[in-house]
Amino acid sequence: MKTGARRALAFGVLTLVASCRSTVPPKPAPEPQPAPQPVAVAPQPVASAAPTPAPTAAPVAASPTPVATASPASTASPASTASPASPAASATAIPSPPPATPRATPAATAAPAPPAAPRTGNLTGRLEVLGASGASPAAEAVVWVPSAPGSRSPGKPSLRQKDKRFAPHVLAVPAGASVAFPNDDSVFHNVFSLTPGAEFDLGLYKNGASKDVTLQKPGVVRVYCNIHPKMAAYLLVVDKGPFTLTAADGTFRIPGLPPGRHTVKIWHERGGEKELTIEVVAGQDARISEQLDGRAFVEKPHANKYGEAYPKGNERY
Repeated sequence: MKTGARRALAFGVLTLVASCRSTVPPKPAPEPQPAPQPVAVAPQPVASAAPTPAPTAAPVAASPTPVATASPASTASPASTASPASPAASATAIPSPPPATPRATPAATAAPAPPAAPRTGNLTGRLEVLGASGASPAAEAVVWVPSAPGSRSPGKPSLRQKDKRFAPHVLAVPAGASVAFPNDDSVFHNVFSLTPGAEFDLGLYKNGASKDVTLQKPGVVRVYCNIHPKMAAYLLVVDKGPFTLTAADGTFRIPGLPPGRHTVKIWHERGGEKELTIEVVAGQDARISEQLDGRAFVEKPHANKYGEAYPKGNERY
C-alpha cells in the first residue's frame, strides 16, 4: 500500500474515534443526599446506613464501533436508613389508642317491698241521745276501751274558767293525772268538788292565777264554783285504756286497737253510762252506732261547798 493511502486511512480512523468520544454523554453528577432527620424520641441511637459510592462508567476501549454507556446507579433512599419495624427509626412514638370504655349496664330496679300488713284496727262510730223532743247528736260523750292497752292525754289537761263558765264542759283524764284550773275571768272563783273520793277545795283566787288537782279515783267528778251557782263541769277519770270525746255531731274515732274482742264504755251527761262489746279486725274499722236514753235526765240545782243553797246576789262577783 502506498504511503498516502495509509495516511488517509489512519486519519479516518482517528477522526472516527474522536467522533465517538465526542458523542459519549458526560457522567451525571450524584444527586445531593438529604440531611438525616433528627430523632425526636428515641431511647437508643439510630444507626445510619453506609452511603453507597457513586457508580463510575466502565472504561471505553478504542473500537471502531460505538461504545454503549453504562446506566447510572440509583442512589440510596433516605427511608432505607433504618428498618421501618424498628421503634428507634420512628421520628415520634405513636401512642396506642385508649381502650374502649365499657358502657355500664343499668342495674335492674328492685321491686318495691309490699307494705307491711296492719297489726291494729280502729273503732269509729256515732252516738245520739234521746230526749223529750227526740234524738240529737250526743256531743261531749266520753268513749273508752278499758280492755285495750295505752291511754291518751296529750299535754297537761286543763279546765279553764272563762265568762263564768268552765271550758270545756266535759274533760276526760287518765287516773293519776294532774289537772290545772286557771282563772281567765276578771272576777274571783272558788273551784271545788264534793264527789266522794275526789273532794277538793281550791279556795278563792283571782284572774291569772291557776291551781292544780291530782285525781286518782276513776269515775265521774262533778266540779263547781262556790261563788257562781251556774258554773258546773264534769271530769271523767278513766281507769285504763285509750279514750276520746265525741264531736258536736256525735262522731268519734279511737285508732290503734289490737285485734280481738273488746269492751267499750260510754258516758254522757244526760244519757248516763253504757257498755257494749265489739270485734276488732286488723286493718279495718269496727263501727258502732248507739242511741243513749236521756229522757229521765233532770237538771237539778247543786249546793255550795258547805252543802247549802247559794245565797242570793252572788252573781254580782
